[in-house]
This record gives sequence, C-alpha cells and structure tokens, in this order.
Amino acid sequence: MRSGARPLDDFTVELSTEEIRRRLRDDEDTLAYTGSMPFAVVWLTLCGTMGGLFGGLLVSGPLWRRWWAVAGCLVALPVMWQGMRLLSTRLMGPVIRWQAVVAFFWAFLLGMAAVVGAQIDAGYWAYGVAVGGGLLVGLVQGSLEPQFVRSRDIWLLALPLGGAGTALAVFVHRNMLDDRAALWAPALIGALAALVVAFPMALLLARFWDVVQALRHVAVICLHNDAFAAKAVDHLTRAIQRSPPSAELHNLRGLAWSRAGNRARAEEDWQTVMELDPRSADPHVSRGITFLRDNALEEAMTALQMAVRMKPKHALAHGSLGVVLERRGDLEQAIYHYSRAIDLAPGYALARAYRGRAQFRAGRTQDALADLDDAIEVDEGLVVAYLNRGHVRVAMGDYDGAAEDYQAVFDSAVDPETMREVEKGFEAIGRSPD
Repeated sequence: MRSGARPLDDFTVELSTEEIRRRLRDDEDTLAYTGSMPFAVVWLTLCGTMGGLFGGLLVSGPLWRRWWAVAGCLVALPVMWQGMRLLSTRLMGPVIRWQAVVAFFWAFLLGMAAVVGAQIDAGYWAYGVAVGGGLLVGLVQGSLEPQFVRSRDIWLLALPLGGAGTALAVFVHRNMLDDRAALWAPALIGALAALVVAFPMALLLARFWDVVQALRHVAVICLHNDAFAAKAVDHLTRAIQRSPPSAELHNLRGLAWSRAGNRARAEEDWQTVMELDPRSADPHVSRGITFLRDNALEEAMTALQMAVRMKPKHALAHGSLGVVLERRGDLEQAIYHYSRAIDLAPGYALARAYRGRAQFRAGRTQDALADLDDAIEVDEGLVVAYLNRGHVRVAMGDYDGAAEDYQAVFDSAVDPETMREVEKGFEAIGRSPD
C-alpha cells in the first residue's frame, strides 16, 4: 500500500453499494480484459476496418448519386454500430466493447479523410487533404490512450500511421481502381486507410495493456464495501497469477479475504507478504483496518501502532491510527497522526478531512474549516469533507454554505447512515434538500 499516490487505497472509509457500482460503471473502459489477446486484436481490427468503410462511403460521390444507397447506408450504420457493441460485450466484455467503439470511431474519421482527399482531381491537393486529415486523426487518437496502457507514447506511431494510411488509400484510388464510380470503390478506400492504422494499434494495445494494474484498480474499488469483497478476491487472484511475486497484491488480497470473512486465508496472504518483504508494515496496516471496520478498537490500535513503529513514514498507517484514536476520543493524538500523514503525503485528502473533523470536535472551528476546504480542493468528490464542512458552517452560522455542502452529500450515492446525518443537518438549519 503506497501512501498518498492512490486516494482509494485508504480503506478506513466504506463506500455505499451504489457508489461502488457507479465507480465500476464509470471505469468500465479500464476494467481488466483477461481473455484471448489475439482474438481481441482481430476483433478490434475488424471493427476499425468497418468504421473506415462506412466513413469512406458516407462522404463519397457514388453514394450520394443513388438515393436508395444513401437510405441503405444511413440505416446500416446505426445497425452496425449497435451490433458491434452488443457482440463485443457478449464475446469479450465491456473493456473490448469500449475499445471497439473507439476503434470504429477513429477509423470512421480516417475513412472520411481518405475519401474526401481521393476525390480531389489535383494530386497535391488530394494527398495534402487526405494526409493532413490522417495525421490529425492519428495525433488525437494516439493522445487519448486508455488508463492502463504501460506506454505513454503510442501517439508517436498513431501519427505517422494515420498519414500513411490515408496516403496509401489515395494512391490506390488514383492509380489502381478502374471503376471509381462504383459504390465499392470508396468503401474499399476507407477500409484500407483504417486497416493500416487499426491493426498495428490493436497490436500495440494488446502488447502494452497492463492487465495487472487494471485488475488491481477494480479490486481496490471493491474493497471499500464488504459486499464486494469476494469480487476483490477474484480480481486480485487473477492479478497475482499474471504478475511476478508481489507483496502489495498479496497484502490487498489478505485484506479482501478478511473482509470476506476468511481470516485464515487472509493470514496466509499476509504471511506471504512478510516472506517477500520482511520489513513491510502493510500487513499490520491491513489487520488494523480490518479490526477498525469491525469496531475492535483495541486490536486495531495495537496493529497500527506496530505498523508505525516498523515504518514511521507510512502515511496510511498514521492516517488509520488517527481514525482509531479519534473514535476512542483522544482527539489531540488523532490530530497528531493525521498531521503526520499529511506531512508524509500532501495529496492525502482524506487525512485532511479527518483532521478537520477532529479539529471541529476539539473546538477549533477555524482550523477545521481550513482543513476541510483544503481536502475539497485536493479531492472535489470527497463526501466526508463536504459533510463535516456542513457541520462546521452550521456552527459558524453560515446556513447557506452548510445547505450547499449538505446538498452535495445528498446528491452523492451515500450509505444510509451518512444520509441520516445529512437529513439531521438539514433539520438543524430548518431546510430540506432540493
């Protein structure tokens, strides 16, 4: 568990079922695909080629000279689009569905650029328009890479491929096609331009797709609600099978096992962590979080104090220990550990929100407000910060500001307990949510 770099790695907070599902839905383009990569390459290439075919056909003169062909193309395009999405989902899941949509869209634009250029009589204008459009599409396409691709430089290949594909398409159209007025001619040219880009880009995506980090990402989201613990175990097991021995992954799976109710398997994973990295404090942090979420505060404090002794610069250990101490009523010690966590990881927004909450409980309203403002500045979606800032603003008499904060929490998918606290906040200021 690396502190500060990944805000979701603080498991002291539990997310609602609705919030977990929303995060998984929003991140479905980054969910791990563990199926056949060769099949995925072929499928993405086919989707891209079909996109180029339709793009080239749609801007061609031969199509628009036949009303029935226009009508057929306009009907076939959405049918093809929906069919591609459904088949992608059924055959390979949401990851490849999303990538298929991306491949089809960019290839559609490439096909359009190639055929628009190819239909120009003057050679230099034909190549200039087509290659310019291809370079632009390649540049933008390559810059919008999926999150879990290990290479950040795919655009370096997408850029020349876009230009090369459209240039080749124009050359074939001008020099190798006898019947340019036929409907198949622009379709072929658009498909050819797309194929030059789609196949190598699909190969690169398969080569650099970081399946392990994608699996980890999904598991970390699931670890914030015990109802999804079994799903987290499944994803982490697949990640472990696909990676070299990893203390981090075994530690996370240990936490997942513990939240799924299997402490024996959790201890096995944590023992593996100690074998891989004898100086790791992560198993103690995970045990502490497990006890904390079970409200076993004494056991949690013992485990987290051990973690802090082993690794004094472990931000998550300090932050989690602060939560335990705050629940025990030791606000000054809690504030101290939250401050240590923030010093070690300035981007640790949750620690700022927790310190603000503790400052408020200790009677330091202005300090609390400053911490909560800072937490929201670091992470605009941090519900606990809005909730506690609402309480602070009520105490300061800023009912309008409090209502805005409570409304922000109300609009989020929060757990029933938090929702009841929000409703009490609205009652305290004599208002109701919109």
